[in-house]
Amino acid sequence: MRRHVTSRRGFTFVLVLVVTIIATAMISWQLRRMHLRAVAVQMQVDSYAEHHQLLGVRDVVWNWARRRSRTDKTMADLVREPGPHYEAQLPGEFLIRVWVHDGQGTILANLKGADTDRRRDLMMELLRRVPLDRPDLTRRGGPMEMSITAMPDVVIDAICGGDQQLASAMRYIRDDTSKEGKRDMRTEFIAQGFDPNDIADIFALLTFTPVLWQLEVEAVRATADGTPGTPERYALLVEIGTDTKLHEWRPAQDPPLGSTR
Repeated sequence: MRRHVTSRRGFTFVLVLVVTIIATAMISWQLRRMHLRAVAVQMQVDSYAEHHQLLGVRDVVWNWARRRSRTDKTMADLVREPGPHYEAQLPGEFLIRVWVHDGQGTILANLKGADTDRRRDLMMELLRRVPLDRPDLTRRGGPMEMSITAMPDVVIDAICGGDQQLASAMRYIRDDTSKEGKRDMRTEFIAQGFDPNDIADIFALLTFTPVLWQLEVEAVRATADGTPGTPERYALLVEIGTDTKLHEWRPAQDPPLGSTR
């Protein structure tokens, strides 16, 4: 009889131990699940807040750019200065700085704006000549004309169709800030012996008065101890002219689009 009672007590102890282990595991699993859910919710909240913070940065910079069209100092004037060209302190210890670059030195990939078949054909040929692994050489918006003063070497080589002598002359114009006026440059090229038809095609795609600007934005949020955090860089591609448009808002490239050599 005593042996039977002892066996029942041993069985009960084992059963209680197993139930305790299972219950502990279930509680631990539930707590971990609740923790992971809380972390996921917090990540969503942080992502939502960061998204709207960045939209706020974009809107502040865009409003500043639009106001530039109503001031005496134009974007072209700012490009000649070292910068930063604009600074603003946003709520939440968020500091933004803006540098302005000529953003019209790249190739327009959208050819819907081509006003003639000839210009469309020229642009298609130009797009075929640039490397496929260089998306920084193209843009989705803005005028079809490219700013000679901001054209990268690769774009100059493409527009000159492999003519190294012509490309060298184009780089000279790009780098010589005293050269102004497309008509005088065209005459000078023809006087140097270049084919007038080739020069006419090239200059039909160029401008000396850009209206497209690359705004390089650096956003820095202060950390808990008040020191600056890691800068985040973004870029706006804006058109300031007869039409004022925001064409792109994206993570910035380094060096800025349209300023690559």
